[in-house]
Order: sequence, then C-alpha cells, then structure tokens
Amino acid sequence: MPTGNDTYSNAGPSKSRGRAALLSRHRTSPLIILIISAGLFIGCQQHNRLEEQKTRTLTPDERYLIEIYMKITEFEENLQDNPEGAEEKRKELLGGIDLERIERILDGLEQNPERWLAVYSRIHELENRRGSNSSN
Repeated sequence: MPTGNDTYSNAGPSKSRGRAALLSRHRTSPLIILIISAGLFIGCQQHNRLEEQKTRTLTPDERYLIEIYMKITEFEENLQDNPEGAEEKRKELLGGIDLERIERILDGLEQNPERWLAVYSRIHELENRRGSNSSN
C-alpha cells in the first residue's frame, strides 16, 4: 500500500519531489541534441567524402604510377626466383620509367593527400587479384 502522496510510489513526499527534481535536471537540452546531431552529420559526410575519394576514377598519371609500382613489385618477386637475370631486367625496367613524370605525379599527390586513397585502394585491389591468381 502506498505511503506517500504519490499514489504510484512507496516513497514519502520528500523522496518523490527529489526524484522529480533529479529527472528535470537530467533533461537533455535541445542545444546538446543539436550539437550531437551536427557532429554525427559531419562525421557521416566526412566518411562519404573519403569513400568517394577511394572509389573515384584515377587520372592517367595515377594509373601510370600504379602500373610502375606493380612492375617494380613483380620485378622484386621475380628477382628472388631468378637472380642471374636481375641486372638485365633492372635495366629494362628502368628504361621504361619516366622519372620526371613520376616526380610530377608524386608532387601533385602530396598537394592533395586525399587523392592517395584511390591510388592505395587500386594497388591493394590489384595485389589481392594477383595473389589470388598465383594461388590457383
């Protein structure tokens, strides 16, 4: 049987008022809700922008950079299997690389580091594809 003024509580009148005051103090203000919502919205926008950068179409220069990277890694892997032809293959590889273009591409990527996301993403994809082909 209830003992206080609040018919739904066994607490005395002073305890009931204390709980109401506690609940009213812990109400979330609209400003806090707005700040949290804005933070979540900005976080989602940042994530979407990064995903767009990862999946964007590569420029011809970026594709060239990736092609050279893949050739170099393939050369290094083959070097372990065939060390006697290494010098000839190295000269052949270096002869096909435009070092000035590579430097220009790297400078451009350093000016806008988010563009690296698409380059890294494509390299990762190609390495995974190459790895799965070699294991078959």
